[in-house]
Amino acid sequence: MTRVFAVPNPNYANITVEVIQSRALADLLVYRNDKAVSEAHDESIWTFVEQRQNAHIAVYFTHEGRGMAHLRIAYVPNATLAGWMKHHRLRGRLNRRHPELALG
Repeated sequence: MTRVFAVPNPNYANITVEVIQSRALADLLVYRNDKAVSEAHDESIWTFVEQRQNAHIAVYFTHEGRGMAHLRIAYVPNATLAGWMKHHRLRGRLNRRHPELALG
């Protein structure tokens, strides 16, 4: 699971994320589970935390459109549908601290 802290400004984020409706166009299909306490390493299950120090990543959700985000996600209704849709440079790095180092 990836613990996510949402930030109001892209300057405070490790990565920027665009939420899209089309699963086919998403880089990652995400299942949101805010009640999870698991330490599983599945990057496609996100739980949102209230304090940055408890998060793996700080995310800014952008609405700027295609090409302005590091990652494009679509939410899915259950965990069995969640997962990476294509190869991505952030794959394997979302549930680590400082994933932005992979963007260089």
